[in-house]
Amino acid sequence: MTSGGLTTAKAEALRRQHGSNILPEPKRPGLFAIVAEELRNPLLLVLAGAAVVAIAVGERVDGAFILVALALTAAFGVAMAVRAERALRALRSMLAPTARVIRDGHEAEVPARELVPGDRIVLERGMRVPADAQVFEAHDLEVDESVLTGESLPVVKTTESTPSRSHSNSPSPHGGEGEKTFATLWQGTTVVEGSGSAIVTATGTATRLAKIAASLVEPREQTPLQEQLGRLSATLTVLILGLTVVVLLIGLARGVPFGAMLTTAVAVAVAAVPEGLAVAVTAILAIGAFQLARRQCLVRRLIAAETLGSVSVILTDKTGTITEGRMRAVAFRTDDTRYDLTTGNIRAPTLLRALEAVAMGTDVAIANPEDAASTWRFLGSGTEAALVAAAGEHGVDVSALRRRRVDRLPFSAERKYSATFVERRSGDVTPPDPLLPQEGEHERALILIGAPERIVPKLPDTLHRELEELGAEGFRLVGIAVADVPVDVKRIAGLGDPTRHAKLLGVFLLRDPLRMDAAGALAEARTAGIRTVMVTGDYPATAGRIARDVGLIAREPRVCTGDALGRMSDAELRDRIEGFDVFARTVPEQKLRLVRAWRERGAVVAVTGDGVNDAPALIGADVGVAMGSGTDVAREASDLVLIDDHYATIVAGVAGGRVIWDNLRKVTAYLLTSSFSEVILVGGAVALGMPVPILPAQILWVNLVEDLLPAAALAFEPGERGVMLERPRPRGEPLLSRELRTLIFGVGIVSDIVLLAVAFALLTRTHDLALTRTIMFGGLGINALVFVFGIRSFREPIWRSRPFANPHLLIAVAVAAILLVAGLAAPALQPLLRTASLPLWGWGVIAAIGTAELAAIEVVKTIFRRRRGVDA
Repeated sequence: MTSGGLTTAKAEALRRQHGSNILPEPKRPGLFAIVAEELRNPLLLVLAGAAVVAIAVGERVDGAFILVALALTAAFGVAMAVRAERALRALRSMLAPTARVIRDGHEAEVPARELVPGDRIVLERGMRVPADAQVFEAHDLEVDESVLTGESLPVVKTTESTPSRSHSNSPSPHGGEGEKTFATLWQGTTVVEGSGSAIVTATGTATRLAKIAASLVEPREQTPLQEQLGRLSATLTVLILGLTVVVLLIGLARGVPFGAMLTTAVAVAVAAVPEGLAVAVTAILAIGAFQLARRQCLVRRLIAAETLGSVSVILTDKTGTITEGRMRAVAFRTDDTRYDLTTGNIRAPTLLRALEAVAMGTDVAIANPEDAASTWRFLGSGTEAALVAAAGEHGVDVSALRRRRVDRLPFSAERKYSATFVERRSGDVTPPDPLLPQEGEHERALILIGAPERIVPKLPDTLHRELEELGAEGFRLVGIAVADVPVDVKRIAGLGDPTRHAKLLGVFLLRDPLRMDAAGALAEARTAGIRTVMVTGDYPATAGRIARDVGLIAREPRVCTGDALGRMSDAELRDRIEGFDVFARTVPEQKLRLVRAWRERGAVVAVTGDGVNDAPALIGADVGVAMGSGTDVAREASDLVLIDDHYATIVAGVAGGRVIWDNLRKVTAYLLTSSFSEVILVGGAVALGMPVPILPAQILWVNLVEDLLPAAALAFEPGERGVMLERPRPRGEPLLSRELRTLIFGVGIVSDIVLLAVAFALLTRTHDLALTRTIMFGGLGINALVFVFGIRSFREPIWRSRPFANPHLLIAVAVAAILLVAGLAAPALQPLLRTASLPLWGWGVIAAIGTAELAAIEVVKTIFRRRRGVDA
């Protein structure tokens, strides 16, 4: 196999032969398992018990209705669970892995599923190995194989079967006792250090990982919201059973026959169960995830949709989120000269030597090297791309110079530089290249590229001061240094400290424009009570200038360096962290300390990251946000992935998260208020010595038809106008907050006072129990349809809301209203629901009940708004 890789035609032929590089799907719970899980819901068990009791006391119609309701509720739940799972899988498929591969002699990025045996793949730190492969080239290449071996220490990979060094001497996870795999890469393992390339040996079902994946059962994730709903279901079950017993005992104490009281107890149990709650919640989460995806924010875990709206602190990178991430080298600074790179092709020897060093000392790949340098497309670091673009535009033959490389130490965020061994070849460069030593002195030279203060022992004082000033102007500073290498040193590792004898050639000044929408997004975040903190590896002066220019904070930003951060204890950092707006010259590991410090202060933290060392912070934050352009490791450790890398997308995601939470609260309040109102109506009638004013079948019609359709439509509610004008909700705030419980209680009590008063008046004047129950049935139905419009906004009265903002709700209410009228008046349904024909004044009473319900809702909402200081 040559280093040029496969041709496109050969790769396509091999893919037809070997199939796509896709792992077998993990075993998922079958339909029967999902149904069984749904039926374990204690609220559905209450309905099943009520059906048995109703049939036992001779109420077969009510029992049949309850069983039908039970089956429909379970079916809706199963359908929504399956659809939600498919939805999340569809979103995750948008993040299908890619691989960098040599095809037709050039490096390209292709979907990982298109890899075939014989492909040459390129590997860098943070990448997942996309197929089983044999190492072709390695530069300090270390791989984490814990996914296969359980061994936490990385394994050094070389082109030979026995390595020169290794953190781990564990044998192959797959082969015999003594089998060595130091030249073998396994699919699914992770590159944690260095770089290299490898030749694919097995793909898809032929890989070792495929044999393991085929036996796995994919776990079903339990999110905090699902746990809250589980506890709520258990609590409601206990309350329902308790209320049923209390109502039964009250009736028996009043001398009501036991059989009649069992029928009443069934009505209480049926009334108390909010049948549509689980279905509506699942719909809201699934729809919310898709709406976030439209905002370029992909949800990887449902917990993100639940938590995103409560974020109070965002720790964000600078490059690509606040800036465009499209850097350009605009100048080169030496001790005594500044070269403007934007004015044309400069042939100054010092500049050309630096650009030649750039060509040899960088890893960024050129996708179309045969085209003009001004049109080059790059794969890899944006900083390196800017430098190589400048080299190409000044006539440097990048491909030829890269053939001089002998050894390579890739850039790392910890040391903040890369190192490259190059050999001298006479005549390769015209004019003669003083960058490399003369023949007879040294065979090789070392090129260092990175932070100016890290690549040489000491910067000249005048240059150091000037670099501070340039950083304060917002430039990214990249230094170029060279050093002679003794003849007997063959590898970079033999040098000890590579920077010890390095001499600075100069410093490139890179400009990365601010994103046009960054300032507005930061302002919106501040209005929403969200603190934004910049965490960057850039020069402190550069980071401070960009923070000031973008309006990170209204005053002068306060900057803390990574060195100062390293000297603080955890306790000191926790006490002082609110005093800093920017953390500069940090390393990725310090992000986790910042996350922990903010969380210890009670903040709900979102953190961005793109590198392999960002993974601990992404996992440790309340919401880990990976860049779509970041490493595989970062994306897999995250809760959300930003497709476009914009900071504005994070803020849009927070707004979307608040809308999801609001809609969850609306649905919960809507359905529990309806159930509470029905329970108090039945229980209050028993306590007052009145006949049961509504039958189980009628209650179920209201719950399944009048409640469920509007509740499901609430999932499509857009954000309210004030959703980003409020402070973030506190950590751990329950779905049923004190405010929401008061709303449910207040509206429910007022509604029941009206309904019981109407029922008492009807029984007193007409003595017609069937007519009274029919009007109560209509009253509960109309209350449900009116209440859904009142609950659409916690922040505004109904007359200020946008009635056509959610067409799904209008359709759902229209259908529910038609079905309510059918239940009241359709001859085919009247015997089943035991409703009586209504006189004209009966319809008027139902309309009056609905008007009273609307007034009750708005009164309670007005009280809340005044308590919260919102203009009513």
